[in-house]
Amino acid sequence: MNQYELIGFASSLVCVYLNTKANIWGWLWAIISSTVYLILFVKVGLYANAFLQSAFIILSMYGYFSWKLSQKNKTHKPLLPMRRLNFTFFLYTLVVIYLFTVLISQTLIHFSQATLPYLDALTTSISLVAQWLLAQRYVENWLFWIVANILYVVLYYYTNFYLTALLYAIFLGLAIWGYLQWKKQWKTEI
Repeated sequence: MNQYELIGFASSLVCVYLNTKANIWGWLWAIISSTVYLILFVKVGLYANAFLQSAFIILSMYGYFSWKLSQKNKTHKPLLPMRRLNFTFFLYTLVVIYLFTVLISQTLIHFSQATLPYLDALTTSISLVAQWLLAQRYVENWLFWIVANILYVVLYYYTNFYLTALLYAIFLGLAIWGYLQWKKQWKTEI
C-alpha cells in the first residue's frame, strides 16, 4: 500500500457513495480519485486501467455538466430522468464491450508489457460502458458495475493491491445497493 492507493481508496469511496445517491458531487470526487489512480496505474503497468482513469476524468466532467445543466433552478430535480435499458440497447452495449476489449487487449499485447492484458482490457471496457450509462442515468449502469467490480477484485488482488481489492469489494456492495436505490427512485420518477 502506498499514499496514492490510500488517497484513491478514500476518494473513491466518497465518489461511489454519492453516485448511489444520484448526488452530483460524486462526479467531482470521481475526478479526484481518477487522477490519483491514473498516477498509480501508470507506475505499475496497468496501462488500460490508467487509460480508463483518463476516460473517467473526461466522463466525470461530462456527467457533472450533464447533470448540472439538466437541473431545474428551483426544485433541483434533474431534467435528465433515470431510464431503463431496453433489450436491444443492452445487446449493443455488450457488443461495444467486446469490441473495446479486443481492441484494448491487442493494443496492450503489441505495444506494451502490460500486466494481465486481457483482464485489464475487459475491466476497462466494462467500466467505460458503465460510466457512460451512469452519466446518462441508466439504472442498469449498476449491473455493469457489479460485474466489473467482481473482476477488479481479482485483478487487484493478483497484482498485490490489497487495499484496492478491498475497495472494489466494497464497491460491489455499493453497486448492488446503488442498483436497488436507483430502481426505487426510477419508479418514483415514472
